[in-house]
Amino acid sequence: MHIDYIHRSDPLFRILSNGQIEKLHCAAIQILERTGVAFQCQEAIDILGDAGADVSDSDRVRIPSYVVEQALVTTPKTITLHTREDEEQVPKSCTARKRDNIV
Repeated sequence: MHIDYIHRSDPLFRILSNGQIEKLHCAAIQILERTGVAFQCQEAIDILGDAGADVSDSDRVRIPSYVVEQALVTTPKTITLHTREDEEQVPKSCTARKRDNIV
């Protein structure tokens, strides 16, 4: 018996609707802006501060929505995964999706 397999980059089903995805995105943005994130790496804090995040509180970095949106826009569309020995891993590449199509 011969079975043909079709490789699909999109899932065959979706757990969240587009509206639910948008609500989740907005809630995450709100948390990043209002509550912030605790960082222990000074280099990360400096990078976020240079990008426009509020680093005035020593306990929290608050990341405004425009910083997140700019990061999403400038994220590479594909990445290649490698092992520690610099060999390509399976899957060979992953596709990053734009905000309106986040899965």
